[in-house]
Amino acid sequence: MAESLAARAVLFAEADFLRMLSLRFKASSGKWDGTDAVVGLVLALVVALVGWLIARQMRLQRELDVFNPRKLFDELCRVHQLPREAVATLHAMAQDRGLDMPGALFVHPEYFTPAAHRRDDAEYVAAVAQLKARLFGEAATDDVRPLQRVDTPHESRAGEE
Repeated sequence: MAESLAARAVLFAEADFLRMLSLRFKASSGKWDGTDAVVGLVLALVVALVGWLIARQMRLQRELDVFNPRKLFDELCRVHQLPREAVATLHAMAQDRGLDMPGALFVHPEYFTPAAHRRDDAEYVAAVAQLKARLFGEAATDDVRPLQRVDTPHESRAGEE
């Protein structure tokens, strides 16, 4: 095997392929022909295409990192140092309520009210009560009102037109 590789290397060296390629770059052969222009254009297009693909992939990756509800939920669970059982309960709550953004559980205490539970399991209800106390404090009451939508100045001006 090593002998065949050595034989191929010798044949390649004898073909003097690299020396022939290098002749095109010498100053003495300063004339360009159509082939040189086509090769240069194709090479430039390939470099531009590869650069565009890399930039596009990086942009898509940043968008996925920023707007990924699952990653946001996981990060919030990590920051709050929630045990696996609590994370499983939060997942169940998000699924029961059909939330597209399960991270909303961390900012809307009304999801933790007894009236919002869809399960009658006493263990589940107790776990939800513990989570509410842990996330929102002991002072969080069960009569939390939902947040009201507030129009931004841009939205109110758009309605006047």
